[in-house]
Amino acid sequence: MATPAAALALTVAIEWLVYWASLRRAPAALAGYALAVNALTEPLASYAYQRLGGDLWAVEAAVWLAEGLLLRALLGLRPGRALALSAAANLASALAGLVVFWLR
Repeated sequence: MATPAAALALTVAIEWLVYWASLRRAPAALAGYALAVNALTEPLASYAYQRLGGDLWAVEAAVWLAEGLLLRALLGLRPGRALALSAAANLASALAGLVVFWLR
């Protein structure tokens, strides 16, 4: 990814699609939640991975848990549903990020 902003934009777009496909709620509201959640977690995850030599999967596990808690609070989801949604969204965005990384 060329810039941190571009990485965040890709993450938000992919995770918004997963939220919308899973929940079928108001698209604009879900976009706002995707932006808010990822504005908190993506910069920290990038820093941990790039600057602290973090293990990709350990960082993704921490992001999964953090975003699950945030989704539960923001969307009023049951804990299991929030964690499942977080897992699906993060798997999709992590795989997209790996593809972009390998293609550049």
